[in-house]
Amino acid sequence: MAKTIVSLLELLSDLVIAWAIEAAATAAASWTVVGAIAGGAVMVATAMEAISVGDVYKAHGMAWTICTGVACTVAGYLSLLHDMKDHPLSKGTYECLGA
Repeated sequence: MAKTIVSLLELLSDLVIAWAIEAAATAAASWTVVGAIAGGAVMVATAMEAISVGDVYKAHGMAWTICTGVACTVAGYLSLLHDMKDHPLSKGTYECLGA
């Protein structure tokens, strides 16, 4: 799980660096109308990709929260099992006659 989070953060930082480079290139080419429009479009595309990486990060966090919630709920219900002496397990091997 830690590697997944590290990979997502690396991808997000790479996109931020790419966005900064695109912003510099757009500023350098802003004296032409076409350069400013094309650079702005590329910057918006990179920003949208960075937002989608953030959404994946949020989804991963929610999935982890759900997993820990289920594990804690199961552990809680297992702690309610008492008096297993009333339900003895079989002492010999189990033979399924239908198999």
